[in-house]
Amino acid sequence: MIKNKIGKILRIYLIVILFGLSLLTISYFSEMKIVNATNSSVNENGTMTIWDTTESEARYTYGSVNGKTSEYYNVSFFANYTDGTNQTITDGTCYFRFNENLTGYNNWQTGVYDPSSKLYLFYRNFNYKGNITWQANCTSDHANFTLTDNSFITNTQPYVTTMLSGYLPNQTYIEDTIYYYNFSKNCTEDDYNDRPSISYSIYQINSSNNNTPYI
Repeated sequence: MIKNKIGKILRIYLIVILFGLSLLTISYFSEMKIVNATNSSVNENGTMTIWDTTESEARYTYGSVNGKTSEYYNVSFFANYTDGTNQTITDGTCYFRFNENLTGYNNWQTGVYDPSSKLYLFYRNFNYKGNITWQANCTSDHANFTLTDNSFITNTQPYVTTMLSGYLPNQTYIEDTIYYYNFSKNCTEDDYNDRPSISYSIYQINSSNNNTPYI
């Protein structure tokens, strides 16, 4: 009789303990966020992980060439900032800064905390193609981190205006003289650091023997 009571009590205690552990497990995993990251840091007081849109999707230089809209050039930067128990730090402050075109970092700019994703966010676009170095600095009473990461801004192909035939407009020039043509009036470019390489050929020459201009 006594053994049966002891057995029942032990089973009740075991059920309570397992139920408590399951609640802790649910609470822990509800705070976990799946991220694709290239830089993270951990210490006894917390964890910070950073990443951005360009790690999974192409982003282009800012502008409207070739019909680009904001979804093609706006870049989102993320910081997953948690304390030592893996709970999101909601009372911290995260700053972001960028080294665009290797000209040095700009001033720190304040990110925003998004309760739905439990992440600190910053949004911006770029005028220069290529590698962009950026940093995130998050501070609170729990833990402080400063991390560095890299983004890649994809080149935007320039838009060249031609006639319906696909050729540039006809030009008139005088024999034995240097002729200059301002190609920029036929070309629209979004990238500040593009170095265009242009090749051309003469499609047709109409000439005259009485010293009139060649066309």
